[in-house]
Amino acid sequence: MDEIVLPTAGDTDGHTFQSYVVRLATGGRERRNAVMAFLECENIQTRPGTHAVHRLGYYREKYGLRSGDFPVASRAKDTTITLPIFPGMRRDDQESVASALKAAMLARNR
Repeated sequence: MDEIVLPTAGDTDGHTFQSYVVRLATGGRERRNAVMAFLECENIQTRPGTHAVHRLGYYREKYGLRSGDFPVASRAKDTTITLPIFPGMRRDDQESVASALKAAMLARNR
């Protein structure tokens, strides 16, 4: 799907990802949260893909940072999802996650 940006790491064949983070190309935080909620209903646990450090209380307060100071970091925070990945994850598990993610994206397009 064009609306899902996959991680890149050069030649990914045989890559050992510590985390598998995808980015939603459109829709922002509201869409990301809705997709994560859909996946949760399918018993697929996710987490936001990254933090925007300038939005965390300590750094925001200590350095007087505003939410819009780093727009790329903010966009990454608002649009990324960490999908399940673990040693021994079977191909059918991977396909279930991918199918549910696709269904979530399609549901959000309606």
